[in-house]
Amino acid sequence: MKRNARAFLKKVQKYGAKLDDYGELDLEDIRDENVKKYLQKNQSLVKMTLMQADLEFEYPQKMEKMMIRADVIEMANKEEEKLSFAAFAKEAEEARKRVLTYEEYFQLDPRKDGHIRPPKKSAGSSKGDTTYE
Repeated sequence: MKRNARAFLKKVQKYGAKLDDYGELDLEDIRDENVKKYLQKNQSLVKMTLMQADLEFEYPQKMEKMMIRADVIEMANKEEEKLSFAAFAKEAEEARKRVLTYEEYFQLDPRKDGHIRPPKKSAGSSKGDTTYE
């Protein structure tokens, strides 16, 4: 069917038939009245053939644009990943170079006295105290 449509398309284009902006058949450029009558008689076939030719021309271009857009988005995502990894690597390098204090290493708060021994109790204040003075 496509082969027959191509041959018919060549003849239609040879005579100058085309579609206007609204998809209607434009036969103004055709001088031969017999050809004009034949094309008007088979108007739906002529319109479909011309529309198919337009679609076959535009479809590969649209596919190419979509593929290019997908490639650009993929490249942008890769660059974004590189930047985030670079920031992570920079933070890791800074953390590696940093020297931790005792409190930072064990996550102790120096403002709290929890890690300091409580003072010893005075003698005789406890029932269980076995030392004598």
